[in-house]
Amino acid sequence: MKEVSSNIAILTRHAGNLFGRTEQTLDCDGARQLMSPFIDSMASPSEVAKLELHLVKCEPCQRQLQSFISVRNFLAGVEQPAA
Repeated sequence: MKEVSSNIAILTRHAGNLFGRTEQTLDCDGARQLMSPFIDSMASPSEVAKLELHLVKCEPCQRQLQSFISVRNFLAGVEQPAA
């Protein structure tokens, strides 16, 4: 399955190059930097595309993003203390 995901990412990049678009790929550090804006719907369409392309091939970042989403959802459900 990893090989198929990797091949999809490579084909996507090559297709972009054929049509004059050059998508820079993200490393894990770059992907982690985009996760919070992505979760908060503050990432640009280009950033979303780059992050999604990275996530297709990187299981550790998939797990990290899911962890961030779980923490965010947990914190959203915590009641604020009375002032």
